[in-house]
Amino acid sequence: MPIDIPLWHHRINKALSLHGSKHDEWKKNIDFYTGDWFKNNIDYDPERIEVSFVFSFVKTLIPAIYYKDPYIFSKARSSLYQMFGETMEEVINHAWNDLKLRQEIKFSVLDSILSPPGWIKLGYIADFGEDVAKLKESKEGFIGKIIERLTEVRKDKTAFESGILSDEIREESVFAQYISSWRILMAPGYHRVKNMPYLIEVEDIAIEDLVKNKMYKSVKNSVSPTRSVSIPDSSNLTVVGPQKLLGSSGADKADMTRLYHVWDRRGGVRFTLAENLATDTLFDGKWPYSADGFPYKPLIFNDVPQTDKDASPYPVSDIKSMTPQLVELSQVRTQMVKHRKRSGTVVIVRKGQFTDDEISNFEQAEDLSVIQVTNLAPDTIQNFNPPALPQDVYKINDIILQDLMRESGLLQLLTSSPQRGIETLGEARIIQQGSELRTSDKVAIIEDFTIEVSRYLASLLWEFYDRRKVSEI
Repeated sequence: MPIDIPLWHHRINKALSLHGSKHDEWKKNIDFYTGDWFKNNIDYDPERIEVSFVFSFVKTLIPAIYYKDPYIFSKARSSLYQMFGETMEEVINHAWNDLKLRQEIKFSVLDSILSPPGWIKLGYIADFGEDVAKLKESKEGFIGKIIERLTEVRKDKTAFESGILSDEIREESVFAQYISSWRILMAPGYHRVKNMPYLIEVEDIAIEDLVKNKMYKSVKNSVSPTRSVSIPDSSNLTVVGPQKLLGSSGADKADMTRLYHVWDRRGGVRFTLAENLATDTLFDGKWPYSADGFPYKPLIFNDVPQTDKDASPYPVSDIKSMTPQLVELSQVRTQMVKHRKRSGTVVIVRKGQFTDDEISNFEQAEDLSVIQVTNLAPDTIQNFNPPALPQDVYKINDIILQDLMRESGLLQLLTSSPQRGIETLGEARIIQQGSELRTSDKVAIIEDFTIEVSRYLASLLWEFYDRRKVSEI
């Protein structure tokens, strides 16, 4: 069945619109994490103190819920397959460590906190530029490929020479890699990924890498660049050495394009479209894997119930509910610091009574400010201290911090002792138990996610690894 390219571009645009509805929330969460929320959302104030609560929360939460690789057990349900189960167990754990999945999953956990959901993509690569589905079309072709590998020494191109820049992807190997949530588009109108008819991965690729990739059709040569790499403005930086680098043109030059990798479960196909190419696909082929579901696995901590008007496929982040308190906490801290800087003694002197150098020496030597006025009697000096900051400001700071600690569960992660403001043992236990339940819930979710990833990985290993590959392990 031919692929209706205009229809799929329309679906991509709708998926982009749904995805874009979460961008504002995700950007603000990342700003809280990096300490740039006020600069990017309010205004720049050199005296503002932005409390890095989210950074501490994330850096404490991730090792608390996922700090080491799991060991995957494979148990046969029948004694006839006991040896097979033991072999599969060894192969899965070897692949898990070889693919460095711990780091990939930690990236996914970070996304699931700040810009959920987190994603892991799994698959198998035969030869660079070769369609795995075509390799499986005939048993003879698949066995022939195995024999070829056993009997022939070939000089293949490296991944880089084939336009593939990911270190996780190697020839004749399974792969499992983190994909940013900013790069996965979900089908509108569906709540759960397992029920969606399609998923779309977005990729920005350099034109030279696109042309090198043997997977794509010759039409790739007609794809024109539409995007350029965004870099910070360096116009205010001092350049040491040559003022102009070789090859620099003084303006951003578009040298990249955007691809959409579509996995269509209805049609049992996958294909790739370029955003500025409406005449043909860059690649299309059959669904390559026998495992159930998409080769993209989502990690979701805070699901949002669907309603009669919104399927709510995108979960809510842990940070969104903290936003009002995070803003107020930074505002209060800024108020405290500004008051501290202005709380020194103020000295009023008659203008001309002291030289500018003398006044400068006074201000540098002591915690005071000197103000010169004209309507003051000669040889007269007056001083006063600004009033103290109201105690309510400090109380509000403590209350906001307590709210954040309770809502995030960070206190339980840091210490087992009760916080200020907790008056009874029962109240302390309730708060601690609530925090433990939230942390335990996240651990259970990651365990389920790990099982889902390992099962799909096992299916790929069973489907594509031959006896030679297993014996090497």
